[in-house]
Amino acid sequence: RSLMQGDYMARRFDLTEAQARVADCLVRGLRPGTVADDLGLSVHTVRTHVRALFDKTGTANLTALVARLLS
Repeated sequence: RSLMQGDYMARRFDLTEAQARVADCLVRGLRPGTVADDLGLSVHTVRTHVRALFDKTGTANLTALVARLLS
């Protein structure tokens, strides 16, 4: 994914910078525990960002979230 695609995704769903970083990791196929390790966050914080991503994208699970982010 290019930086331009990431910016588009962030603007399209009104994501914060932190949410956009988590979203980028998820669309690259990383699981929340790995996202936490890669970004230096707690798993709890990543899960909080994932819940916000669900709300902002109208999705309810990771598969649907990634599909929506890539659409």
